[in-house]
Amino acid sequence: LMLLRAEHTYYLQYPFLVGLITGITGLFASSGKGHILISAQENRSGFKKGGFWLSLLTITSFFFYIGVSLNLLTYSSYIAYYGWALYGGVSLIFLLTLVLTFLVARIRFSYEQYLRKRYDAFLHPVGRV
Repeated sequence: LMLLRAEHTYYLQYPFLVGLITGITGLFASSGKGHILISAQENRSGFKKGGFWLSLLTITSFFFYIGVSLNLLTYSSYIAYYGWALYGGVSLIFLLTLVLTFLVARIRFSYEQYLRKRYDAFLHPVGRV
């Protein structure tokens, strides 16, 4: 994490954030649920819901920190304009994070369907009751 605080690595922070959000969401979306008990569609739905709420929590914390830092600064028109620009930028980051999370959910759903079809014969052999 100290690597991400360096000035010359600012471009690594957003992919790290999206990877962290999708990784935590993937960990908890299907935690404790086997592939036999839950369908691929339910797994995808849980991943999308978890990704949305985790992204919303992250962006809300960004809004909070922007608001606190703007309140500590002096009130001038330039600072107010800069604050609104930050709010707009964070909103766009939230939308991009949602799009990327839903894209990862789609890729994960397609891959899970592929694996279910591929191993269907292995899990349910012919002649087995």
